[in-house]
Amino acid sequence: MGLQRKYRCKNCGYSVLTAAGRARGFEAITDTFTCNCCHEIVDIVIGYVDPDQEIERFLKNEASSYLKCGSCGSQDIDLWNIENKLCPKCNSPIEIDSKAEFKYWD
Repeated sequence: MGLQRKYRCKNCGYSVLTAAGRARGFEAITDTFTCNCCHEIVDIVIGYVDPDQEIERFLKNEASSYLKCGSCGSQDIDLWNIENKLCPKCNSPIEIDSKAEFKYWD
């Protein structure tokens, strides 16, 4: 079961509910991207749990054909750097909002 938590930028107030990196549910596998078009952080399904297919092989061979931003539909996306966790709107640090909601998915 995957978990999404609310992240908030203290500088500009941007907030997002995200898994903040690769997450695996019972059926789907997601990863977190930033969209270079609308400047949103989005969790995108990158594959489905299939014991016969390794996720890295799936990503190299198939996933790139349908990865797109869930907000605007652009394919101009990059993996969100989960080490730095920078806001896509103002490039300031973004942090977990410990008082906000969280959500289990799948």
